[in-house]
Amino acid sequence: MTGKINRTLILAKHQEFETDRLILRKLRLEDAADLLLYHGDETTAQLAGFEVHKTLEDAQMDILEYGHQHFLTMWGLVLKSNEQLIGDIELGIEGDKADFYFCLNQDFRAQGLTTEAASCLRDFYFDDLDISVITGDHFLDNKASGRVMEKLGMKHYGQYFDLDERDQARLTDYYALTREDFLEKRY
Repeated sequence: MTGKINRTLILAKHQEFETDRLILRKLRLEDAADLLLYHGDETTAQLAGFEVHKTLEDAQMDILEYGHQHFLTMWGLVLKSNEQLIGDIELGIEGDKADFYFCLNQDFRAQGLTTEAASCLRDFYFDDLDISVITGDHFLDNKASGRVMEKLGMKHYGQYFDLDERDQARLTDYYALTREDFLEKRY
């Protein structure tokens, strides 16, 4: 792309994306019950490293606080078939780098839904936002997230220790996909 682009403005104009099976849209307060189904799950919380949501109010506050704080770079994953929120995905931006985060209701895992949503955002970030590199990481026990990153064309570059929201040090796998590799292979 030529000239400096305004990523904030471009993101603000892209509140919703559509894939074959999903609508990626901004989280709403009325999504709290669906969000609680997966953010309230102990296994999901352990794999992602966040505190379990125990009440509907916890889920509502998460949407209000975290969801709105990351409003431009975070989307809910909604099934087209029944309009149920089944997960969320974020591709936060820092400079010319974007970093993936995703979380999915375990009832919908192993169906390619996270890869479908993440591929849509990967393409948008490289094509429209002119991002130089997309990174992602996952705690070592969350191998499914690593498989999603590999399907996106991301390469494994090593491991490091990171703290989860419970301040526990956990070994973490690190992945990245450069703009050059993306354009060369066009995943």
